[in-house]
Amino acid sequence: MSTSSLPPLDAELLLEHSQWMRRLARTLVASPERADDLAQETWRRILEAPPRLDQPFRGWIATVMRNLVRAERRGSARRRAREEHGARAEAQPSSLELVERAALSHELVAAVLELDEPYRATVLLRYFEDLTPSQIAARERVPLTTVKTRLARGLARLRERLARTHGPDGRTSVLAALAALEPVPAGPTWTAPLLALPVLMNAKLLAPLGLLAALALAYWLATPQGDPSGRGEAPRTAARPATELAPAAAVPAPPLEPARSAAAPAPAPDQAPARERTREAPPGSAARVRGRVIDAEGKSVADVAITLEADGPAEAQVVARSAADGSFELARTGAGRLVAVDERWTTLMAGVPVEARAGQECRIVVAPRIALAGLVLDAEGAPVAGARLGLAPPADLRARLAQVLDFSTDRACAAVSDEHGRFRLDPAPALAEARLTVEHEGYAALEEPAPTRSQENLVLVLQRPGSGDGLLAGTVVDAAGAPVAGATLALGFDGTTSDAEGRFQLRLDDPSSPNRQAASRGLPVREDRLRALKPGYLPAERVATRDSAGQLTWPRPLVLVLGGEPLAIEGRVVDERGEGLPGMQVWIADATFFGALADPEEGLQLAHTESLLSGAGPGWSFVESGADGRFRLEGLLERDYRLAAMDPGTLLRTEVEAVAAGEQDARLVLSRAQLLPRLAGRVVDGHGAPVAGVAVFPMCDAHLTEIEGRVVRTQHATVAGTRTDEAGLFVLENVPEEAVYLRLQGSDTLPLEWGRGLAGGLARLTGGRPEELVLTVERRCHFQVELEVPGEADEVGLLDAAGHVLGLSEFLGNGRTDGERLRLVEGRSGMLAASDRAAFVVLYRTGFEVRRVPVRLTPGAPTQLRL
Repeated sequence: MSTSSLPPLDAELLLEHSQWMRRLARTLVASPERADDLAQETWRRILEAPPRLDQPFRGWIATVMRNLVRAERRGSARRRAREEHGARAEAQPSSLELVERAALSHELVAAVLELDEPYRATVLLRYFEDLTPSQIAARERVPLTTVKTRLARGLARLRERLARTHGPDGRTSVLAALAALEPVPAGPTWTAPLLALPVLMNAKLLAPLGLLAALALAYWLATPQGDPSGRGEAPRTAARPATELAPAAAVPAPPLEPARSAAAPAPAPDQAPARERTREAPPGSAARVRGRVIDAEGKSVADVAITLEADGPAEAQVVARSAADGSFELARTGAGRLVAVDERWTTLMAGVPVEARAGQECRIVVAPRIALAGLVLDAEGAPVAGARLGLAPPADLRARLAQVLDFSTDRACAAVSDEHGRFRLDPAPALAEARLTVEHEGYAALEEPAPTRSQENLVLVLQRPGSGDGLLAGTVVDAAGAPVAGATLALGFDGTTSDAEGRFQLRLDDPSSPNRQAASRGLPVREDRLRALKPGYLPAERVATRDSAGQLTWPRPLVLVLGGEPLAIEGRVVDERGEGLPGMQVWIADATFFGALADPEEGLQLAHTESLLSGAGPGWSFVESGADGRFRLEGLLERDYRLAAMDPGTLLRTEVEAVAAGEQDARLVLSRAQLLPRLAGRVVDGHGAPVAGVAVFPMCDAHLTEIEGRVVRTQHATVAGTRTDEAGLFVLENVPEEAVYLRLQGSDTLPLEWGRGLAGGLARLTGGRPEELVLTVERRCHFQVELEVPGEADEVGLLDAAGHVLGLSEFLGNGRTDGERLRLVEGRSGMLAASDRAAFVVLYRTGFEVRRVPVRLTPGAPTQLRL
C-alpha cells in the first residue's frame, strides 16, 4: 500500500483547513494581500505535491508556509541592500525638531493609554501589533463591525483630548497624525501598519508615530494580569424552568412559546413563596438583587435608569441606576423583568432578578435607542393592515457576548400595522446585523437589514407569492359551499389564514419556513396533510397522494369543507365522598395537534385543535369547576378523549379514559388520601456540604404535546414550595404521592427534578421515610466552545470520567434548553451550563463523534474552550 500521497483530496477537508491557513498566513506576514498570496501559493503546492498520509496535514502546511516566507524575506533583504547602497543621504533633523518630536510622542502615548477599554486595547492591537480589523475581531471574539466602530470612536476620543491642548481646528501636527490614522470604510489599504505611513505625513510627524512602539511595555503594564484581553470584566451566572421541547437544540428553531403554569408560578431563584420569605434573610438584613448593564459588544454602560417590568400595564418607576462600571443593586422586588427605561437605550435582553447573596448577577443587554415608523403596502400601493413586524438581533448574539447570561431573557421588538398600514417600532435597537421582518398571510415574508438610525418614513412593500409548483393555493368553505373568511390553516408547522373570499396560499419552497426549521431539529413534519379550522365549525382536512416519482399531488381544485358545530363534554369533579370540588382544573389530556401559529412576540406557538375551537388560544387550556364541581369542555371533535383534573393548590391529579365527546355526566375523583402530609429533608452538594437558598417545590408534567405519537413539548404545573435554610433543611406539606416530583433550583446549582418519571411516584421513592430525605445537587459550571475550524463539528456534548453522558443546559432567563448534545453555530456554542463532574468535551458532526478533549470545569467564572 502506497503512502506517498493523500487519496483524492476531499474538497470539504480542504475547506475546513482554508480558514486556519489564512489565519496562519496573516500571522507570518503583515500585509493581508501578501497573506492571501501566501495562502494561494500554499494551495498550489498542495495540489501539485500532496503531503504523505503518515504526517500531520496542518504541520505540513505550516512548514510549507514558513519556507515560502523565508525565501521571500531573503529576496527582500538582498533587494533592500542594493537600494540602500544606491540611495543618497537625507537631511538630518535639528535638535529643536528632535525635542518637539519627543514631546509629541509622549503626549500621544499618554493619550492612548488614557483611553477607556475596549478602545485602548483595540487601538494598540491595530497600530502596535499590526493586526488587521478581521484579526482583531477573531482575537477579541467580536463582530468585524464592532472592531471598526471601536477604532473610529477611539481615534475620535484621541482627537478630542488632544484638541484641548493643540487647538480645536485639528491642524496641529499631532491632530494631523491622528487624522491620518482614521480608518477607511472599505478596501484593504487602510490596514497598512502605522509605521508604514511616512508618505502621508511630513517628517515632523514620523517620530511621534514611530515612538508608539514604546507603548508595548506600557500596554503590558496597563493590562490586568490574568485578563489578556484587557477588558477586566469577569462574566458571572443564573436560571429558571420552562417548556421542554424534544429534541433539545442550542438555538431553538422554530421558536416556541414558554410554558404556562397551571398553578402558582414556580419560585424563581430570586423570589421565594410568600409564606417563606421571612426565613430567607437574617434579622436586620434585606435580600438584594445585583446586576449589570452591558451593550451588544459586552461593554458596561453607565447611568442607565432601570425599572421592573411586570405583567400587565404598570407605570415605569426607576428602581436602580447603573454605576460607572455598569453595575447596579437594589432591594428585591416582586416578580417581573428588569429593563432599561432610558431615552438613549432600549433593552435587547431583560434581567431576571437574582439575589446578590448567591454570588450571581443578572445582566441587562441594551442597544442605542431609535424609532422606526412608516407604511406597509402591497405591490399596488394599497395599505396592508395586520402585518406583523419584528426587529430581531443576530441569532448568535448570546454567543458573541461570551458572558454568562443565565439570568437574561430576550425581549421582543414587535408591532402590527393598523388599518391604514401604518406601524411604529419605538423603542427599537440600533444594532448592526439586526433584521427587520414583515409577515402577513397571503404575502411572501419580507426580510431586510434593519436601519441603525431613526427613520419615520419607511415604506415596506409586500408581494404576493408567484404561481408555480412551489405554491399551494385553495379555498375554505362551509358545508353549504359559502366561503369562510379568517379560517386558520396548517400544513405541518407552516400556517396561514383565509381571506374574505375564503382563499389562501402557502409557499412550499421557502428554505427558511417553519417546516424546514422544525425538520432540521428532527421534529416530525407532515407536509402531506392540510388542515383548516375556525371556531363554530368542525375542522376540515385534505391529504395529498404521492405519484410514481414520490412527489406530492394535491387535489385540483383544492377545497377544504368545514363541518358542523364542535361537541362538548360536561361532568363533575368530586372528592372520595362524592362531594363536588370547586376551583379544580379540568382539561383534555390527549388534545389533537393542529399545527403552529405565528405570534409577533412569542414566535411560533404549537396549537391544539380543541383549544382553538373553544376560543382559548393555541396552547394548553383548561376550565375550572364551579361551586358544585361541575365543568364543561367545548370545542371537541367526534371522538373519545382522556380527561384530567387537578387541584391547583396541591397538584393532586386524576385521569379518566375513553370519555366520548357529547358526554354530559363525566366523573373525575380526587382523593386527599393520596397526599403525603409532610415531606422534609436536607439538600447537599456532591461533597456532602449543605446548600442554602435552594428553591424546593412540587412540580408535575401537566400536559404533553404529541406529534405523530412523539412528545415534542411538556408543559408543567407547580405550586409554591420553600427554600433551604443555612443547614440545607426544607419542609413541604400535602405533596401528592404520585405524578409529582420535586424541583430543586438555585442560582448556583443545576436544576434537579427528583423523582420525575419514576413509577410509584414519591411514595415509593421516599421508602416510607418521607421526613428524612437527603437530596444531592450539583454546582453549576459554565463553559463556551469555539472551534479553530468552525466546520469540524456541529454539536457538543460532555462525559464524566467513567464515560457516562452528562446533561447540558443553556439558560435563557425565563427558560432553558436542555439536552445531551447542543448545537454549534459556525463553530461556536452559547454559554452552556453543566456539572463539575465533566471530564471530556465531545465534538460531533452529523451525529458522529469526531474529537474528544479532556476538560475541567469549576464554578464561578466561565471556562472558554478554544478547540
